[in-house]
Amino acid sequence: MGKIKKYCKDIDYIMLLCDSCHKRIDKDEPENYPVTLLKKIKKEHEEFIERIVLCKNTTETQAIICCSKIGEYCPPPFDNNMLIEAILRNGKRPAGNEPILPR
Repeated sequence: MGKIKKYCKDIDYIMLLCDSCHKRIDKDEPENYPVTLLKKIKKEHEEFIERIVLCKNTTETQAIICCSKIGEYCPPPFDNNMLIEAILRNGKRPAGNEPILPR
């Protein structure tokens, strides 16, 4: 089994990317994305998500928007008032007026 195939089956090496980022990292600018940088970016993102998921025992919550352009389709922006109303309906307090957006 080749080196690339080995990494494709190891969850520690999986990074889900949009088409444009995937192309930039793998084809257009691979020299700007050494393995050490990619591992650092992945670790920081995983820690960010873990902090969010582990915040169960608080009455404050924050909306997180995770969306991506798929082909030519780009989801419409969220209505912040609707997000805040949804948070309040679930017995929580909004931690802020704006949702957390992807980096």
